[in-house]
Amino acid sequence: MYIPPAFEEGDAARIEALLRAYPLALLIGGGDGGPLLTHVPLLHEPDGGPQGRLIGHLARANQQADALADGDAVVAVFQGPDAYISPSWYVTPGVPTWNYAAVHVHGRVRRVADREVLSALVGRLTARFEADVGADWVWGGPDSPHGRLLDHIVGFEIHIERIEAKFKLGQNRSREDREGAMAKLAASTRAADVVTAQLMATDL
Repeated sequence: MYIPPAFEEGDAARIEALLRAYPLALLIGGGDGGPLLTHVPLLHEPDGGPQGRLIGHLARANQQADALADGDAVVAVFQGPDAYISPSWYVTPGVPTWNYAAVHVHGRVRRVADREVLSALVGRLTARFEADVGADWVWGGPDSPHGRLLDHIVGFEIHIERIEAKFKLGQNRSREDREGAMAKLAASTRAADVVTAQLMATDL
């Protein structure tokens, strides 16, 4: 990913916060005729390597699930908040731009073949995302009424080799320009604009 120095994010806590808040990633990898892509929720776990691992699953009918083999290189793209920035919001002259935060996670795939291990993976995903929305549905395991669904998915881990994070939040503009843009975004009716303004505020 092209990342000018001003926009490079190296704070592990901020990166982890984005992965947690925006878990629906674009998984890129596999396919002899070109890369295959799937939007899939992924959970970052700190164990499994120096930078941890991602876990998730694909529908068995998905072409990408069949194409991905152990050891294949993949990229998971996590898109955070984003917003259009009008130069009319600046104190000094400027041009239109777009502010956003994104994280690219590079790693190697390991397929999860064991049914019990796959069930545990689904359980961890479910517990995490249920907690995020304040719900309490519990995955019952491979012998539960839902256990038959395990036959229709392919679980995987991505052992992380490299993380690239770009938080393009106007760091190349003056404080006055950034505050002007933040004020407009904070007053917007678009939720993404408001969240982008909040993220910009943490960089001032």
